[in-house]
Amino acid sequence: MTNYFYLALLLIFLTGAYSHAEEIVPSEQPEERYMISNGQGISSPSFSDGLFGQNPAGLVLNHSLKFKAIENLGTFAPATTFNGAYPSGSLLMGNGILGAGVNGGGRPYESLDWGISGRVQTIFATFGVSSHTTFGVTPSLYDAGALFEPVHSLRFGFMIPHINVALDAFAGGVTYLYSDSIEVVVDADYDSKYSLGVFKPGITFRTDYLQATAAYGLRYLGTTDALLYSGLTAGVGVRVIEPVLLTYEYGGLTTHRLSVTLRILL
Repeated sequence: MTNYFYLALLLIFLTGAYSHAEEIVPSEQPEERYMISNGQGISSPSFSDGLFGQNPAGLVLNHSLKFKAIENLGTFAPATTFNGAYPSGSLLMGNGILGAGVNGGGRPYESLDWGISGRVQTIFATFGVSSHTTFGVTPSLYDAGALFEPVHSLRFGFMIPHINVALDAFAGGVTYLYSDSIEVVVDADYDSKYSLGVFKPGITFRTDYLQATAAYGLRYLGTTDALLYSGLTAGVGVRVIEPVLLTYEYGGLTTHRLSVTLRILL
């Protein structure tokens, strides 16, 4: 089956998830507290970065229908030969129990990303899957991820990238909620095929209108990165007015990433 078939299923899922939003009790935290990932989004993801190679279970953090416009600037990792501006746009939807999104991008190659996630309340867990297609370059690649919250102050995250190609890399992490405003995270990955690994602690400060985060990745194996990025990643997000969120991120998929999110408050 083609990627367009899966995209059609995703759109059906989006419609169903949103139409049942009032029938399911959403999670307690507002989505603007998760504008940016902490660490590298394994155990503390944002509501959108599951579409961009981080834990797709994080898509469950969406509580509304929204459009996100993104401008990526600088070196495009890991293909450092590309340098410039790479715009993309995302449609995101959720109600705190079900979440989904789709993203389309242009340069350096046309791409299509989509993901879905769902929370299983009885076992305090969330599961997600995402797909990434770069047209004319690579076939569709699928990532799988999970989040477990056994207690209020502790969250565990797991992710396996490219599950349809190989199972030789994985990532895990733990997030500790120090207070209502401060989270401390440690994410790590390991690639058994190429003997690569990065250990990445981070911290985030968040309120209902502001989020700031910083993390630093340390290679403990190899000289290149598998899933997590070594070095500094940081970002800040602001709720400007009720439907508008602005974010700036440094050192992730691209050197700089600016985004504007417009929530459609139905």
